[in-house]
Formats: sequence, structure tokens, C-alpha cells
Amino acid sequence: MSALVHPVLSTADLLGLFGHFLVLSLLAIGGAITTAPDMHRYVVAEHHWISDAQFSASIAIAQAAPGPNVLFVAVIGWNVAGPIGTLATMAGTMLPSTALTLIATRWGQRRRFRPSPPRATKPNIHDYSVPEESTWLITNIPCA
Repeated sequence: MSALVHPVLSTADLLGLFGHFLVLSLLAIGGAITTAPDMHRYVVAEHHWISDAQFSASIAIAQAAPGPNVLFVAVIGWNVAGPIGTLATMAGTMLPSTALTLIATRWGQRRRFRPSPPRATKPNIHDYSVPEESTWLITNIPCA
């Protein structure tokens, strides 16, 4: 098969690819590269869409290129199904973190100017001062 000819995946396969990368993105702690072994299992061992050498080359090319480390996901998607594969893998990887960030930011902005909850007691300046007896003890400790 030529390097520019990509296998045509069914809609179910593309949705499965998208869904798998979406779940991996939700589980990833430490960046997208931490999920590479499961990506390998899914696209190479389980579905045989690309070879082991293509998978390794995808990671090597993306890591050598300048930019974010998540680029290897796009290269894997390209090797699996061309531009539509890139869209499926990148959307699956980026959608969860983008949505969670957007939701958290909007939630924080809505609550930005709310007054603080009332305190049970008002602080008194005398509650935080050091008693005179303590200062006399500290300054009159004999040194050895």
C-alpha cells in the first residue's frame, strides 16, 4: 500500500477510534504519551490498522517535531485513516480537556464577584497578639 493511500474505515470504526481516544484522554494523567501503550494495543494489536513500525515512526516523528507532544496522536490518526482519522483521534483527545477547562472557567467566572460567606465570629486584633509574658520568656532564655 502506498504511503498516501489510507484504508477506508467504516463510520463505526471511526466512531470507535474517536471514542477510544476520548476515554484515554479522560484517563490520562501525565500527558498523552502515557496512553501510548493502550493506543498501540488498540490500533496495532487489536485492529491491525497500522504496523508496529508505523506506530513507532508516528511517535518518533511527532516527538522530533517542534510543538506540543500530543502531535503524535494526529500522526497516528493520519496513518490509520488519513485526514478523517486525524480528526477523529485529535477530537477524541482534545475534546474532554477542552470541555472541562471551559466548564471550570465559566463556573469560576460566574462566582467571581459573590460575597464571601459570613464568618461565625469577627476577628479581633487582640486574638492575634503575643502576650507580654511570652515575650519576656523568649528574650530572657539563658544561652548555653
